[in-house]
Amino acid sequence: IETGSRMQTSFIPFSFKGTELGFFMLGRGRNIEYEKDDWRFMYTIANYVGTTLDNSRLYNLSRLDTLTGLFNRRYFNDRLDRELKRSSRGGVPVSLLMLDIDHFKRVNDTYGHPVGDQVLTQLANRLKSFAEEKEEVFRTGGEEMMLMAPGLEKEQARRRAEMLRRAVAD
Repeated sequence: IETGSRMQTSFIPFSFKGTELGFFMLGRGRNIEYEKDDWRFMYTIANYVGTTLDNSRLYNLSRLDTLTGLFNRRYFNDRLDRELKRSSRGGVPVSLLMLDIDHFKRVNDTYGHPVGDQVLTQLANRLKSFAEEKEEVFRTGGEEMMLMAPGLEKEQARRRAEMLRRAVAD
């Protein structure tokens, strides 16, 4: 956008159900005026953007665990079904690494649920940083998590699981 006194800007908010989600910033020459239909068109676009952003937020809420940011069990079931179908069609293996925190109930009972939540969040972050490009990490239960590794053969998965165990133990 050209700067200086030759430009003027307008801001059009986009929102959904009264919640402002952002805005468009429009720049134009000082001597250019928008017609009523131009403004109507821009507000219509802003309404579509607001609705789209809210739909995206809802979609993410439907597949993400809000505590850890990992994909949830519902999304895991869907992804596993699709990955198994793909595997059977193409003969490509898919490996699942399941993690369960030993004695997690004791952590919650001894230190409280906020500390337990921190443990889960730290484990999730470690798993996300451990996961390779094609792998996905899911929270499938209270303290149960899964790493899905398409294309990983059985022996490779065993070695990868041991690496993961050591990374979590550290």
